[in-house]
Amino acid sequence: MPAIPALRRRERRFWEQIEPLYSAALGPPARNRRVRGVVVGLTSPGTLDALRQAGLSSTEAASAVGDLLAGMVDKRSPRSRAERA
Repeated sequence: MPAIPALRRRERRFWEQIEPLYSAALGPPARNRRVRGVVVGLTSPGTLDALRQAGLSSTEAASAVGDLLAGMVDKRSPRSRAERA
């Protein structure tokens, strides 16, 4: 499908506007390429759509994504690493 300039501009504007929200929500971990990539990927509308198509409600899909992200953050936290040692 050919790119539609107006849609591309709007998408670019969306990402420019959401970047500060990701940075604020993630804090220092936002500088980690892997963390940021996982968060962006899991919170993508496409991911939520795929989960809904798999039979989850919107609430269940959002909860599942939240659980995955919380687990990732917990795994990366210094306190969590100390507890596992």
